[in-house]
Amino acid sequence: MKRIHLFVFAIVFFVAACNPSAIPHKLDAKSFAEQVANTSDGRLILDVRTPSEFADGHIKGAQNIDWNGTDFEAQTASLNKNNPVYVYCLSGGRSGEAAAFLREKGFANVLELDGGMRAWSIANLPIEKTETAATTDTPSTPAQLGTAGFSKLASEAQLTLFDFSATWCGPCKILSPRLDEIATEMGSQIRIIKIDVDAEPALADSMNITSIPVLLMYKGGKVVWRNVGLIDKADIVSAITENK
Repeated sequence: MKRIHLFVFAIVFFVAACNPSAIPHKLDAKSFAEQVANTSDGRLILDVRTPSEFADGHIKGAQNIDWNGTDFEAQTASLNKNNPVYVYCLSGGRSGEAAAFLREKGFANVLELDGGMRAWSIANLPIEKTETAATTDTPSTPAQLGTAGFSKLASEAQLTLFDFSATWCGPCKILSPRLDEIATEMGSQIRIIKIDVDAEPALADSMNITSIPVLLMYKGGKVVWRNVGLIDKADIVSAITENK
């Protein structure tokens, strides 16, 4: 009997490991949409991204409480811990942390959107937007390229480094000034273009960007170097030198 139990456990563990959506507290986009379609019973949809991300597009009926904000704990303390809470972010990182926090605080049923808004968009599910006042671009504003603009720049002979990042991403904030220094010191050798994945979701999806920061170095239409995650300035300089 013990062998049978161990065998069954092994099968369940294998399925869960191969398919994250098989984990009970994670739902794929379709299942998530079905369960949040009706919130009349008190279930809460919680968007833990930044207010600007929320304004650019969110799930209907969602409440925005920024996981990286200063008062996440205070704002969630007043929520009913017995009602189901459906949490999501851009790709699943922040929502996973927020969900774990809520469970620790005694919330009985916290469910996560596996893959976040990226998975929601890929599934062609409806997105609501909040009207905001127009803003003026500055020289430091990340490029608005689209897939066609990206392809054009990537195909050129000039060595180009694309930085896929976001304003809420901690490692991205550390990496950004390093890239600014390189642009100043090595501007004649490389072109650096910053891309905000929240402003360019279609481009990020087409490039299969699932975590950030991501650096992609192109020359003549080919990727000659790439890096995922935080990296030292010296290592980036070395990659530029090797591929110039």
